[in-house]
Amino acid sequence: PSSKANLVPILVIVLLAAALSRLAYLNSRPPSLRDGRGGYGDTYTYFRLARNLAASGRFSNSAPPGPYTPSCYKPPAYPFFLAGLMKAGFHETGASGYRPFRIAQALGSSLTAVWVCLAAWLLFQSRAAALAAGLLMALSPFDIHYSQALLSDWLGAMLMAAALAAFTAALQYRAAGWMVAAGAVMGLTILTRPVMIGYAPVLGCLLVLRSGGGRRRRNLAMAGLFLAAAAGVVGVWTFRNYRATGLFIPVSIGGKSVGLLRGTWETPANWSWRGLPEEDFKDPRELEAARSLLAEYSRATRLGPTTKAVEVNRRLEALARKRIARDPAGYLQLCLARLPMLWWNHKVRIYLDPDPRGLWVFPWLALWLCGLALVRGRVADMLALWLLPAYVTLMHVPVHVEPRFSLTAFPAMAILGGGVVAPS
Repeated sequence: PSSKANLVPILVIVLLAAALSRLAYLNSRPPSLRDGRGGYGDTYTYFRLARNLAASGRFSNSAPPGPYTPSCYKPPAYPFFLAGLMKAGFHETGASGYRPFRIAQALGSSLTAVWVCLAAWLLFQSRAAALAAGLLMALSPFDIHYSQALLSDWLGAMLMAAALAAFTAALQYRAAGWMVAAGAVMGLTILTRPVMIGYAPVLGCLLVLRSGGGRRRRNLAMAGLFLAAAAGVVGVWTFRNYRATGLFIPVSIGGKSVGLLRGTWETPANWSWRGLPEEDFKDPRELEAARSLLAEYSRATRLGPTTKAVEVNRRLEALARKRIARDPAGYLQLCLARLPMLWWNHKVRIYLDPDPRGLWVFPWLALWLCGLALVRGRVADMLALWLLPAYVTLMHVPVHVEPRFSLTAFPAMAILGGGVVAPS
């Protein structure tokens, strides 16, 4: 679009709004502490991985001084980010010591709004749309809240926004270089939030949908470049996992199998990281098997070896699928009951710090639904944005759900919101 220089003041406004809102929130609401770090159990694992990386260069969940058993339990991007800060001089010295990490995250999260602003400008060729989208993201209560949590969710959202901006630039300028960049950043997003691995093929298919007449071959080539770049970035880590364990593990073992098993009983009423409600296991032998498998899983992910964790994962998934097959209608009802937990439930009892109140998300969802009107004229371009919240929902609701899991979808909703609020 023309008048590129006129976008600079808008980018500055959006960046300042994002940075100041996040820093103000950090200063006004010191986080509660669990194990000295924060209100989430995953934080401990992330910091141990980062500490081992910074000290030994090895991606391991082992306790120092070793031996450092290779770990595939968590995805690598966020631990590498933390390790980089540690190498730059950031120290873990208790509650006040983690403040520099949170400040770095708040500033990094501010870039999410910048990428959203750029994507909206490229897509709608409107400064008003760019400003509206950027401010929606800059002032998003969820993004602000999780920018200071020592978790990977803010990083996944920021990288997803960058991937969408590069993807939009590639469509706008028909530039192969931008498409490679979009694929590479999508790969980094997957290395942060592995659940997004299925969204890369979705974007590739949408590129093919843009084919028409003499452009068919070109768009197929662009889709190939995007997918090859994403696969190349992820493939580096996949190769590392294979060399370290002898197993094909694309990104990480994660907690999908445990989450799927929990998804066969979990509701907002009994939500827990460790809960195993006896009333949901009619067969005492199945209950004992579930308890045993969960205990084995916990030991294997902490102590290794990875082959043991993978084997336990398979048994957990088999048990989950057996329970689902026994009562598919009941399982579907549980999935629907968990839907509010992903988008607007703010009363997760086990969280030390409650999420922002849920009502604010309804305007966002309304803008997302209004985005359907924008899809009609530019199907492939707009569906890339409109499908992201649907994809995130479908991936998370069948398993263990936490409100923070929806964060990756908000950049797409903000971009669409810019187009709805201020169409070009």
